[in-house]
Amino acid sequence: MITSYAQTVLAKSKGKFVLLDSNLLILLLLGSYDIRLIKSFKRLNDFTAVDLRVLQDLSRSFKIATSAHILTEASNLINNLPQHLRQNAMSYMASRIAFLKENVVAAAEVATTKEFLGFGITDAVLVALCDSHVLVTNDGRLATHLRSKRQLVLTLDDLRSNEPVRMH
Repeated sequence: MITSYAQTVLAKSKGKFVLLDSNLLILLLLGSYDIRLIKSFKRLNDFTAVDLRVLQDLSRSFKIATSAHILTEASNLINNLPQHLRQNAMSYMASRIAFLKENVVAAAEVATTKEFLGFGITDAVLVALCDSHVLVTNDGRLATHLRSKRQLVLTLDDLRSNEPVRMH
């Protein structure tokens, strides 16, 4: 069952875009491309087919947002696939990018924040986008930080259930 916290966040998020951190975007993209990669690709070993279904359900109820920083990190990680899988996986990623809302956040804008110093550029961009998006992450430290700032953030643990994630 999804947590009551997750239900509250999803209810407050009506009309917002869901922002996936890099690892979860990779899970959604590569898992949708070939579910077997969840077990065979080292970047996805910590996830399950249930986690993929959670993200797929979420993407049916909310539009997914991203940024160039997130896409760059995801692309770099996907490049770690074995050569015989890489080109087709990257082609699939390219075909899915058109369906994402890409936000532009200048590096100079986040480089002066405390989040940049504590988390790095990609997570600092995630923090900057949280005012207008709900973030889904598997980074507990980032989630705790954002919750302390009263931002809308969910973890996979908040969303795991046997039921599809739907708006009521």
